[in-house]
Amino acid sequence: MDIFVYLPSDLPLSREALEEEIETAIGAYGNVTGAGSGPSGSNIDIEIHEPQHFELGQKAILELLRKMKLPKGTYLMANGKKQPI
Repeated sequence: MDIFVYLPSDLPLSREALEEEIETAIGAYGNVTGAGSGPSGSNIDIEIHEPQHFELGQKAILELLRKMKLPKGTYLMANGKKQPI
């Protein structure tokens, strides 16, 4: 099950550093599977390995992103639903 994080271009840290933070936050529930950058921002693709861990993984990612106080326009997509940070 996939989760996607979309980020504006004005991040206070590198995308790679954020990927590491996400990996730490979700632990064994999943991992970062891809990412990309463009003129308008970047994205991070995350896979949660087991369906029963999806909500826990999603919650861990949301808590992390909110704690980091990322720029306006950051959001998470999971199960087709957009969740602003």
